[in-house]
Amino acid sequence: MLKISREQMAKMSAGILITFKTQLKEHIRSYFPVQSEHLDDANLLVFIDEAIETANYFAISEQAAIQSFIDHTVLLGRNFHQNPLYAELCLPLYDKDISDNIHRLDTLYDNTWAYLDIVRGKDASYLFLAVSRLKSWLESAKALGYNSLNIHEIINAFNLVFPEKYKAHSEKVHIDFIREAVSRAIEDNFLQPASQLSYVLMAFIAGLNFYHDKLIIGALKKDTQALSVEHEQNARYEMLLNAANNYLSKIITSARALATEQKKD
Repeated sequence: MLKISREQMAKMSAGILITFKTQLKEHIRSYFPVQSEHLDDANLLVFIDEAIETANYFAISEQAAIQSFIDHTVLLGRNFHQNPLYAELCLPLYDKDISDNIHRLDTLYDNTWAYLDIVRGKDASYLFLAVSRLKSWLESAKALGYNSLNIHEIINAFNLVFPEKYKAHSEKVHIDFIREAVSRAIEDNFLQPASQLSYVLMAFIAGLNFYHDKLIIGALKKDTQALSVEHEQNARYEMLLNAANNYLSKIITSARALATEQKKD
C-alpha cells in the first residue's frame, strides 16, 4: 500500500500528488455532496491539504488511511481531534497499542458511526432538523439580546437546538466544549456575549473549528471577506449571523435537493 509522508509529499512528482488529490476531491464530491456542493475546487484542495497535514501529525501516511481521515474531517469538522465532544471517539488516534494505521482508522470509524447513528439519525434527519432549529434560534437570540454568558443557559440552548447531540454528552463535556469554543470566539475577535453565544452554537452544530474550516468558509467568500476587515463588534455580530444563516440555508437547500433526487431514483 502506497504511503505518503510529509517528506515524501515534498519530493513526490507533481503528477502523482495531483492524481492523488484529484482522487480525494472526486471522492468528497461523490460521497459528501451536501457538504461540498458550494465549495469551489481551489478551496476544496486547501481543505484536503490541511487534512493531509493533520493526518501526518498522527503518522498516518497510507493512502487509504488518509482518505478515511479526510472522511472523518468532513463528518466531524476541521481538527476534530481537538473537540472535547469527540475526545472519546478519537482515543484510537492516540492508542500506542494500535500500530497499524488501517486498524486505527477502522476503530475510529466504528466509534464515529456508532455515535453519528445516535446523534444524526437516519439519513441525517436529526442533523437537518437541528440546522433548521439553529436558524430560528439565531433570529430569536438576536431579538432577545444577550449581555452576559451563562454556561447553563448555553447547555439549555444545546438541548433546544440539537437534543440528540445534547443527550450524547455529560454536563462536564458540554462545559469543557463551551469554554474551548468561547476561547476560540475571543481569538477570532468576537467579544460581545451575543456574538460569542452564536459562535458557540455554530461550533456545536458545524464543528469547533468551523470559523477556519474551508468546507464552511470556502462556501461563504463574501461573508468571510467582509468579516476579515471589520473590527467593530456590533457589525461583526451582524456579519456572523448573516454568514451563519447563509451557510445553514445552503445546507438545507442542498439536503432537500439531494433528497428529491434520491426519491426520483
